[in-house]
Amino acid sequence: MTAAIKIAVAFLGFTAAGCPAIECVKTADCLLGFDCSVEGTCVSTPQGEIRWIAPAPGSVVGPRFDGVVEISFRAPSASVTVNRDFLDVGEPCAPFVPTTVDVAGDLDQALVQRVILPGLFALGPQFGVTATLNAAGGARSVRASFTSEPTGYGGARFVLPEDTVVDASTALSVPVSAVLDQAAARAQVSMEPIGSQPTPRQVLGGGRELAEVRVPLARGPQILWLDTEDDQGSHRCGFGISGDSPPMTGVELGLFFEGTEAGQLDMHVQVDDEAA
Repeated sequence: MTAAIKIAVAFLGFTAAGCPAIECVKTADCLLGFDCSVEGTCVSTPQGEIRWIAPAPGSVVGPRFDGVVEISFRAPSASVTVNRDFLDVGEPCAPFVPTTVDVAGDLDQALVQRVILPGLFALGPQFGVTATLNAAGGARSVRASFTSEPTGYGGARFVLPEDTVVDASTALSVPVSAVLDQAAARAQVSMEPIGSQPTPRQVLGGGRELAEVRVPLARGPQILWLDTEDDQGSHRCGFGISGDSPPMTGVELGLFFEGTEAGQLDMHVQVDDEAA
């Protein structure tokens, strides 16, 4: 994986709440951050608006690409979240790591800003992403579809409830359930933090299904990989997990255990680097 996700925000200006009224027929006739009222004039809305700027919808993108949205809202702050589109999902086993960007605003005027979302994951020959502006208690979304090369991922389908949100900033582990395309002689899971080395692969056994296998999480944004082997060869299926990037602290250790009985866990660590 490449370097950790970074965010850039560009201020383009502002739309003052007291600017002259503009006549309209539909919201598209208004400036960003304004709605067309029933009286036929553009009025500022606290929840603002979001537009997809680049790459242009329908563009051909590489395996990783930067997205740009333009937002306007009237509130002290807001957030922009980007995720794979719920309709145009692309290849199911191609992972997409959800990203949330916090943006400062102004309660008295609607700032127009461009937010750069770097390092988005392509999801195959045809896929879409959805960017959502959450501001002033409401949400506005925009969808954009793209084309890219096949990812080569496949072999399984992760089974998660529709309302499941996995955030590695707060969760210590994730229950993994999956249905395999074919019965596998062996299935393994591992975690790959964005910008860091993957964890060792954990052998789960074989069969056609995985049911509620709890896997420890790393810190920050990462990808859960499921590697399987069957009569047709080896396959890899990924699932993106969001999370705040962890601080650079040198060494971080975790001890994970799940069982029906209470027990004592011991960890013995020797670190040669005194600065860690």
